[in-house]
Amino acid sequence: MEFDGDLERQQRIIGLASAVLGLIARDEADRIPETVAQYLKPATEPEQEFRLLASVTVRECAALAGARMAYGRERNPDLDNELPFRIETGSEGQRRTLGIDELPPPLRTVVRTMLAEGYGDPRTADELVDIALREATQHELHFLLSASLMFTVQLANECLRLGIPMADWVRAALAPE
Repeated sequence: MEFDGDLERQQRIIGLASAVLGLIARDEADRIPETVAQYLKPATEPEQEFRLLASVTVRECAALAGARMAYGRERNPDLDNELPFRIETGSEGQRRTLGIDELPPPLRTVVRTMLAEGYGDPRTADELVDIALREATQHELHFLLSASLMFTVQLANECLRLGIPMADWVRAALAPE
């Protein structure tokens, strides 16, 4: 995360990340555009702020995936190190699990970032996020943010259930209003 030592900016972005994560957790995703727009309105560089928001959420999603995978390995060293969830498509009864290369590029980035973090390679995870944020179109950024928020809620709930530590702002986002 690039906050350039600006603690106030860091607190605002993390507060916004927590707010939008809470909206996903409470099934109020339709309020996210309004919440983000309200935050970005006074910003001098709204696109940079949005990219920073996406960066925070993707990196936290990866951190939770890494923590969950580490927890699984501690409990069962023979575990095959899969992600703690599957990405599926299709209607009920005809579902199939998708491979990473079958995913749209923004979703592929989130999954690869989670895997890199899960396998203990934070440098690769950071590189993947940096490349995605630098190269993504506005539409891809929105998709990247949405995917990371949904995965983060799923992972955070699982980590909460298992007693796996997580960032305070994530825990706060899961608390009912």
